[in-house]
Amino acid sequence: MKSLTKLRLINWHYFSNVTTDIKNITFLTGPNGTGKSTIIDALQIIILGSTRPENFNKAANEKGRSGRSLLSYLRGQTGIKDDGSNIVLRRGTFSSYIAIEIFDDVENRTFTLGVCFDVDSSDKIDKHYFYLDSAFPENGFSNAETEEDKAKVRPRRYRELSAWARNNYKVNHFRFFDTDTEYQAFSKEAFGNLPDKYFSLFKKAVSFAPISNISSFITEYICDADENVDIAPRQKNIEQYKILENEAKTLKEKVTTLTQIQQIFNELQSSRKKIDRLNYINARADYEKGKKALDNLNEQVKKGNQRLLDITNELNQLDNQLDDLGNDLNSYNAKKLQSDNYSLTEKLSRKKEGVRQEISRITLQVKNVKDTLSSYAHSYSKACSSFYNYYQNFDSSRFGDKLKDKFDSFLELVSDVAGDITYNATFTETVNTYTVTWKNWDGTTLETDENVAYGATPEYNGETPTRAADAQ
Repeated sequence: MKSLTKLRLINWHYFSNVTTDIKNITFLTGPNGTGKSTIIDALQIIILGSTRPENFNKAANEKGRSGRSLLSYLRGQTGIKDDGSNIVLRRGTFSSYIAIEIFDDVENRTFTLGVCFDVDSSDKIDKHYFYLDSAFPENGFSNAETEEDKAKVRPRRYRELSAWARNNYKVNHFRFFDTDTEYQAFSKEAFGNLPDKYFSLFKKAVSFAPISNISSFITEYICDADENVDIAPRQKNIEQYKILENEAKTLKEKVTTLTQIQQIFNELQSSRKKIDRLNYINARADYEKGKKALDNLNEQVKKGNQRLLDITNELNQLDNQLDDLGNDLNSYNAKKLQSDNYSLTEKLSRKKEGVRQEISRITLQVKNVKDTLSSYAHSYSKACSSFYNYYQNFDSSRFGDKLKDKFDSFLELVSDVAGDITYNATFTETVNTYTVTWKNWDGTTLETDENVAYGATPEYNGETPTRAADAQ
């Protein structure tokens, strides 16, 4: 839409240089002679593109009183002297301007339409309408840019305005019109290709006199033709319009219902997403909890295995000690045959008993480790079984492809652990056996006892060894 936003009057009747803002609804109020008709007549000149005197002060003309003229507006005539000469505000040579500023909200731009009057001392008027593709110029249509003496600042004459526009605007961004007809065609297009009827109706609207013949007014200014009109097609159009109106009402109700459905659907989708996020958080929490428990169990198993390895090493060391004790026993038995001193045998027995007690202690530790590992394994299996039973039918695709693969792999691992399985342990008791060699003092073998069981006391059944006495 194009809106009138400003009006500028320079040397127009009482107004020497005035710019006023125009709103969507603007009222002109004031006593007679304050300039209401002066402003309206100025707007007529720009909008209608005509300075015909019969358009001025229409209220006075329609009542039979004399109207105003273009020259009286320009000179600022305020009265008549006794000698018949005019009383005016401006004499000699000067220039006058009427300009309006239009804002186009479709193209988001402002442009100016105006008219420049050059009046000489002989009352000759040189009139030129113009167009500027901008708001009012900052110089106010004056020569203030080139005149240093403020007392000599005045409105530009037409030729000065034309030269200034050529220097400050691109081609087709300004224009001057030599005839009213040329300007009227341009302004009609500038106002949005208004119909001719608009301009005639505008002139009628300016009049202060009431409309006495409504029928004539409607025929002349509203209807396109004054001949008889066949209303049958219009009746059908009205009926069709009524049908369309009802259909539009029904469609509006449907649109409202669909909008509500869409809103409910959006809320449902939002709730589903929240549920999916909560399910994921819950599954993730359970996963992390199970993973932590599994890590703890794995750590306990690792420690148990290490402990079993340590115990095995200790048992091996004890076996080696038993072998050494067996050898010591053989040596002590040989010495026993040669000496009545049994202190070494008793010491060996005590040492052997200590080894047996250590073996018992380690065996008990092995049992405790096995029981602990069995308890860890049972707890781990129970946790995996609960996790698998809860999530075996869970739709992991909600997590996305990346998390889905990890979750499914973890669930498959848990299912293997959660299943029932039986392990049968078979214990085979093996008794270590030893070979005991009985030797004489000179290293010769007296007797060899094979397969002597662990814990048994070997017996010497050979001849009593002898040794010659040392020379004294």
